Amino acid sequence: MPASSGSWSANGTLPTAREASPEDESGRGLALVETLANDWGAEPRQGGIGKTVWFELARDPHAQTEM
Repeated sequence: MPASSGSWSANGTLPTAREASPEDESGRGLALVETLANDWGAEPRQGGIGKTVWFELARDPHAQTEM
């Protein structure tokens, strides 16, 4: 079972991947998500205000967790 996370924003513009130049101060977050996540997506929020962005990460069945 994958681990998942999501967040919402009042900004309704859906994210698109782009390649940031070395001088850019932003624009790398989605590239990291695309590289590390097994799946991700973004949808407009119900009610018409903003968006929800989510991602899923595969769990390593051999990893040990600390309690």
